[in-house]
Amino acid sequence: MNMKKYRFGVLGAGSMGKTIAAGAVRAGLFRKDEVLLFNRSEEKRAANAAEGYAVTGDFTEVYTESDMVLLSVKPQNFAEVLPVLAGCKCEKPLVLSIAAGISFAKIENALGADTPIIRAMPNTPLMLGVGATQLVKNAAANEEQLTEVRGLFDAMGVTTVFEREDMINEAIPYAGSAPAYIYAYADAMVQSAKKHGIDEKDALQMFCQTMIGAAKMLMQGDKTPAELIRAVCSPGGTTSSSAGTRCGSPARRAGSRPPPRSWTARCWSGPRPTASTCSTSTGRTAWCTCTSVSTARSPRRNCRWPNM
Repeated sequence: MNMKKYRFGVLGAGSMGKTIAAGAVRAGLFRKDEVLLFNRSEEKRAANAAEGYAVTGDFTEVYTESDMVLLSVKPQNFAEVLPVLAGCKCEKPLVLSIAAGISFAKIENALGADTPIIRAMPNTPLMLGVGATQLVKNAAANEEQLTEVRGLFDAMGVTTVFEREDMINEAIPYAGSAPAYIYAYADAMVQSAKKHGIDEKDALQMFCQTMIGAAKMLMQGDKTPAELIRAVCSPGGTTSSSAGTRCGSPARRAGSRPPPRSWTARCWSGPRPTASTCSTSTGRTAWCTCTSVSTARSPRRNCRWPNM
């Protein structure tokens, strides 16, 4: 067995790739000189070298000289990278991919089914050490390798391990994409507060602290979300009487109420659907789901438009 020069290599040391490497170093999993970073930019390579990392302008070196290789190039670049890596003559490293939409089959078709691969879906709060990451391994990866990768991401937040690859995609709306939904909701709340005479900075601070506090109450686990809702919604109180709030039923039914318009606008990137392509619900505030609209360029889960 050939000895590899580096314990961890990053093929594409952009924001997320560099964050994962730095988090692993902070957690004591690797030393900086045990981490090899690839970046096409000579300026960025120089900056990384100044920090103490090993650097290279040849991405095949990352693959051939690292025990574990993080593939953190953009998904559209895999078609360029994988065929080149397939031609490398070396002991196969553990491949860690954070590319959404790039399946085991696509990587295995290029590198071989005997290549140990773990797919990871971190979200952007990982950059602050408070991420939520989902993992799944292929048949060639063993439990020891999975445990090692889980330890890496546990050092930067919380980690969920799935048995099936398709569950990675199912989890995207609840972790990978969820920060964008929260930011859009925060923006809608702040804009509403401004209309009521509240300073934008004060409104954002209040709402952010409220989100932090509410998240901590949820994570205590001694009360369900429905119980926490009821604790806020006193009968006849301001929360239960405010427009657009449902406080009586423990069945909250995710997506049963429309999100703020600014949220809706941000989570839908395709054209507005027509009435004929959208199945409407009944009631005074009828809304229709746009997930299956054929005219949409990029349908999103649970995006809703006012009934037409």
